[in-house]
Amino acid sequence: MIMWGIGSPVCYAIMQRIVPGAIMATGIGIDNGLANFGAAMAPAVVGFLIAATGSYLAGILVLAAIGLIGAAGAAVLALQNY
Repeated sequence: MIMWGIGSPVCYAIMQRIVPGAIMATGIGIDNGLANFGAAMAPAVVGFLIAATGSYLAGILVLAAIGLIGAAGAAVLALQNY
């Protein structure tokens, strides 16, 4: 709950700068759908990796890699003054 003020409003503010106004609802819907799909698939992927390797390391590394990809995307947007 502490991070609510930082994450959600910023996401929609960035969407308003990137997506044209006429299709804003569609863009936010697609973003929301992809986020929900990723949130639903993450436990399955991590569980598969744990079962395949017998270790939690692979699952944690995948989560760390996804976090780094997200941070890189945020850095690109910040450098472009979005």
